[in-house]
Formats: sequence, C-alpha cells, structure tokens
Amino acid sequence: MTTPARRAATLAAWLVLLPPAPTAAEPDCAVSLEIVQERLIEAPRYEFEGPLLAPFLALWPARPARALSARPDRATVFVRADRSLLVALSREGCVVGAFETELATVVRALRATVGPAI
Repeated sequence: MTTPARRAATLAAWLVLLPPAPTAAEPDCAVSLEIVQERLIEAPRYEFEGPLLAPFLALWPARPARALSARPDRATVFVRADRSLLVALSREGCVVGAFETELATVVRALRATVGPAI
C-alpha cells in the first residue's frame, strides 16, 4: 500500500512526462495552410471567406466519418495543372479539411450564391 506522499510524487512525475495541453492561443494544428501552400508553390490559389465560404462548405463530402474537426473560416482553392482543384478548408491557418473537385462544380456552387456574374 502506498502512502499519500508517494502517490503525489508519482502523479507529479507523470505530469512532468506528459506533453503540455494546447491552449486556446495555441490551436492543435496537424497541417498548416502554409505547409500546403509551400508544397503547391506553383499552383495558383484563390481564397474565399465570409459569405463566399458557404458554397465550399456545401461541397464538403458530408459523411460522418469525415466530419470537419472545426468550423472553417476560409477556403483556399489550388488550381493544379492537369488535375482537379484542391480545396483546403482552414481555421486560423490550420487545415481542418480538404477535398478535390472540378472547376464546373465550384462555378455552379458560387453562381448559386453570387448570381450569374460568375
């Protein structure tokens, strides 16, 4: 049987070994948008936020297994040569979801929001 002092010492030792929990100022960011931009340096990119974010959220493949980890505040569209578009959904610079889609699909989604100007 261990004494309360020994249990407290053991707990303190474990707490020292654990990594610090992320704070609100330090979001848990597995992949930053900056890293994606560096890897796709040659691909032109377009950023959408505010009311223009909604069409991209509607295009997100809605499957529970692939739910977004946080509500995005921006969509960045990368135009890759000879490939479909890559849409990266991000929040505060951290990618929370990404998917591929065709240009025609994006144009239809934006046209529904903005109107025939697109």
